[in-house]
Amino acid sequence: MKTATVEYCGELTTRMVHERSGYEITTDAPPDNFGKGAAFSPTDLVAAGLAACMTSILAIKMKQGRFPEVKMRTDVQKIMSATPPRKIAKIVMDVYVEGPLAPEDRAEFEATAHTCPVALSLGKDVEIEARFHYA
Repeated sequence: MKTATVEYCGELTTRMVHERSGYEITTDAPPDNFGKGAAFSPTDLVAAGLAACMTSILAIKMKQGRFPEVKMRTDVQKIMSATPPRKIAKIVMDVYVEGPLAPEDRAEFEATAHTCPVALSLGKDVEIEARFHYA
């Protein structure tokens, strides 16, 4: 079964439709690459997808009772390479965690985040920096 359909809509935009749900996402090329920046760029989606994947893996572990239930929010910054070829060089994430996570469990919590499928798929060419902030 296919995952999605992607249609070029002109003016450097695409419309992606998730096969199972019908949910749609529009992309636009970024302003530094001839676009308007009116929507997520494909590389923005990769960076945001990494944060969503890390959050999902941690949420699964919370549901399984591995960690206590906490609130999480992640601010994501995507940094593109300065030299050709154009690609994601680094993704920086500030992960804000609020809730009853004991200080002695934080190292395991952070290590677990890095086991998400997106992080494992990006490989060594993309530097991933995740900074966790606890409240």
